[in-house]
Amino acid sequence: MTLATLARPMIGAVIGYCTNYIAVKMLFRPLRPIKLFGHTLPFTPGIIPKGQERLARAAAGVVGNELLTQEELEKTLLSPEMDEKIYRAAQKLLDEQCGNETDLETALSGFVGEEAYRLERETIYRDVTDHLAETISSLDLGTAIAGQVVLAVKEKVQGTLLAMMLSDEMLEGFAQPIASQINQYVSKNGDMILAPVVSGELDALEHKSVGSLVQRVSDSSLDLAALTVKLYHLVVGSRLADMLSAVDLAGIAQRRIEALEPEELERLVLSVMKKELNAVINLGALVGFILGLLNLLF
Repeated sequence: MTLATLARPMIGAVIGYCTNYIAVKMLFRPLRPIKLFGHTLPFTPGIIPKGQERLARAAAGVVGNELLTQEELEKTLLSPEMDEKIYRAAQKLLDEQCGNETDLETALSGFVGEEAYRLERETIYRDVTDHLAETISSLDLGTAIAGQVVLAVKEKVQGTLLAMMLSDEMLEGFAQPIASQINQYVSKNGDMILAPVVSGELDALEHKSVGSLVQRVSDSSLDLAALTVKLYHLVVGSRLADMLSAVDLAGIAQRRIEALEPEELERLVLSVMKKELNAVINLGALVGFILGLLNLLF
């Protein structure tokens, strides 16, 4: 086959290559509109920069409606594999903290800040005190104490003349006012009585080292790592929809793509599709070469 014979297929290959190369380049170039006498020239900017807003909306729709739906995220976040990762991470953290000699107060203050910790401590102090006071008030301690008083009196006077004079009805009559007075006192002063106790316990807890507390829990039957996994499931299961609504992943994707400079958008697309676009260009050369050969045959 002579050089002249090969010219047509080669020219076809060059034409096919150049045509597809220009077509691919026109997807991005020019990056910005070119104006002449106040009018924007056709095909400027390139196809992708010109349709950037439409591309952003389409990508946002895919992200929000197809890729990162609540159902898909729940499948991933609540999968056995994720549970295993969280369990191992929690267990590793607990193992690392066993030797931590920092006291609990210093550790928590460093984690959330001194002011936030102080306010939170006061909240916990009040909540625990109030809850204990309410619980004790609901126990009707007055009736229980008055009942024990009546039993003690009966035992003391048993077998004496006084026992014949103190009937059960009379003792019950004494018991009711005693129970009422005790219950009123507990209801009114329970928080004041418990406050120093709760404060003392919190002080003692704060001055224990993180390591000793973790070790104490580890020595018990409580599996903190498993509890962490359960808490994680509870949070994801109950709050995922609200979190997705607040985060608005589709909106973030759309705004991010819309805010890209044309150069950034080009780099982003090429980072994903450069190999495929080069294949399109090379395919143009191949098709042009084949058409050139067919032209020789026919």
